[in-house]
Amino acid sequence: MRVRPSSSDQVLTGRASRPAGHPSTFNLAVLALVTSLVTGPVFGFRDTWLLVINRT
Repeated sequence: MRVRPSSSDQVLTGRASRPAGHPSTFNLAVLALVTSLVTGPVFGFRDTWLLVINRT
């Protein structure tokens, strides 16, 4: 049995998908990746550093 999404579900997914596909969102993700690549060796890949990087 297939359940049709309600209109509020469609509105919510539409509002979430637009910013997720925006170029600035991609640029922010690349910046986070580069930051993690640069700061990893500086902090010696310690547990605290891993927790911070995994939460971003």
